[in-house]
Amino acid sequence: MLGDLEVAFAAPMMLRVHDHAALMQLEGEKTSSKAKYVGVRAKFILDYTRRDVLKPEYCKSERIAADVFTNVLPSLRLSELRVLVGLSEEPDESHRAMRMSVEVRSLILR
Repeated sequence: MLGDLEVAFAAPMMLRVHDHAALMQLEGEKTSSKAKYVGVRAKFILDYTRRDVLKPEYCKSERIAADVFTNVLPSLRLSELRVLVGLSEEPDESHRAMRMSVEVRSLILR
C-alpha cells in the first residue's frame, strides 16, 4: 500500500517483538489452542513475513517504542520513550533529576 502511494520505505520492515512465544509462532504455522484468538492476526503477519514485507525480530521490552502510545507509563519511562520516538529532543531537567534519584537509590540498596 505504501508503494502504491509512492511513499519510500525500507523493505522488509522490521517488526520488533518482545515475546519469544510470538516469534516462535511466526516461524512455524502451528497455533496452540490457547492462542486461537490471535490466530488470524498471526497468519496475517506470517503471510507478510513470507512475502518479505515484514521481518520479525526480538527486541527487549524496554526498547519497544510503541509503548509510549499504547501503555500507561511512569513519568520517567514516558520521558525516555518520548525521546526514543522523536516526540522530544532530549530529556528535560526533571527527567535527569529523576534518573539520578533512581540511580542513587539503586546504589544505596546494594
